[in-house]
Amino acid sequence: NIYNALAAIGEQIWARHWDAAAKMITALGRTGGLNLVELAVLEGMRGQVAAGNGDYKAATECLDRALSITPHIDETTRNGYSRLLVMTAINASDFSRAVRTFDAWSPPDNPETRELRRTVEALRSALASGRKITITPPAISP
Repeated sequence: NIYNALAAIGEQIWARHWDAAAKMITALGRTGGLNLVELAVLEGMRGQVAAGNGDYKAATECLDRALSITPHIDETTRNGYSRLLVMTAINASDFSRAVRTFDAWSPPDNPETRELRRTVEALRSALASGRKITITPPAISP
């Protein structure tokens, strides 16, 4: 069952078992027969694993693909991938991309996004003024 496999991968991601999750993602991807939502979720999970391994370029590419495969991902998943995409762009020092991604996402104002919003606004200000950006990148969590 695909949903059981996705749940098992999710458990590996939450436990930060990146190698095990990556192997499971590869195996499930090879089975074929996934619908667009399942493909998007699998690609988002691949992005989470890449971010967990510190490969922010690969994470950004995977998360971009996950968000572009289909608009039919549930809002919670879309918000999680968008948040992680902003964070990976910051960690990759691609600050203009982080701002563009944040603006396109337009997240709800809640405690989970407030700190990220403050960080993005500081980046926006620094980019507009041409100031050098010195920032401690946000910690990436699954």
